[in-house]
Amino acid sequence: MKRLGVVLLGMVMIFGVPLWVAGTEPPAAGAPPISPQGEKAVQVIWTGKSGGFEIRWTTIDIQARPLNKPGRLVFSAARLANRGFQTFISPPNLDGSEEQITYERKFTLLSVVGSIISLRDELYYYVKPSAHPGVETRFTTIDLAKPGIVPDPWAIEGGFSLKKLGQVAKLTDYFPENEVLKALLNNGIIKEALAGESPPSLVKLFELLTEQPIRINEVPYVFPRDFLTRFGFHHLQRDKVAVLMGLPSSGGAARGFHAELSLLLPVPPTLKKSLPLGASGKEGFLMTDRKKIAGEGVTLISFSIDGKGKVK
Repeated sequence: MKRLGVVLLGMVMIFGVPLWVAGTEPPAAGAPPISPQGEKAVQVIWTGKSGGFEIRWTTIDIQARPLNKPGRLVFSAARLANRGFQTFISPPNLDGSEEQITYERKFTLLSVVGSIISLRDELYYYVKPSAHPGVETRFTTIDLAKPGIVPDPWAIEGGFSLKKLGQVAKLTDYFPENEVLKALLNNGIIKEALAGESPPSLVKLFELLTEQPIRINEVPYVFPRDFLTRFGFHHLQRDKVAVLMGLPSSGGAARGFHAELSLLLPVPPTLKKSLPLGASGKEGFLMTDRKKIAGEGVTLISFSIDGKGKVK
């Protein structure tokens, strides 16, 4: 493609020259520019303080900043989408024959517990003249207290590299492996998939589960290598917490389907304060209260390239 015009969250890049769209507020230092619709179009979905961070969820971004350093942005969904878009349009993904590219990310904040936030991340892309668009969905769990950044989850097939997680968190960062194994083996869908086998460890369990897709309501799903990074806290049940795990479909005709597996885990000592605070809404929230708090609110970030140089 020659002479591209790109809409980049409120900044138009035309032949390498950045132009701010009138009416938009300037970005925070180091943050990506915001929605091209302008400040009046920005709607706040939820704001709150949790685990030493201030979190602001709007229709154009999800941002988190430390309370003791409010000028520092430790997470931005818009930044994450921008990194994903830049990867998507980089060689060898493009060969110059594309007429138009549309790339969208839709983020939903699922739960906020202490410094742990869980996101639903929906990816849509279409490259004209391809026959079909691409649609994928995943949960991603982030610990804002961890150093580094959130890698682009769509850059590598199978999800995150477990050796380069940055801010991304695993379920076993907070719960003992034996408790996670026990909870997974008690899940009805996994029991059916194992067909009577009882693996002694998480490693053996995932070896069995990744051998072939499992079917839920006739739809095939796969266990990705980063399965333990895909969770959200749903509700408290006495001294236990219900955790929902995201499970992607195997693609093909089932692309875009997304299942949720429910686990019941004992509340660990590290979350004994933050989980009740989230459940009560004093600091953060759990998945069971998300719709009451945020309704159908989502963050939508969209990029478009026209091969003729027209800005979309």
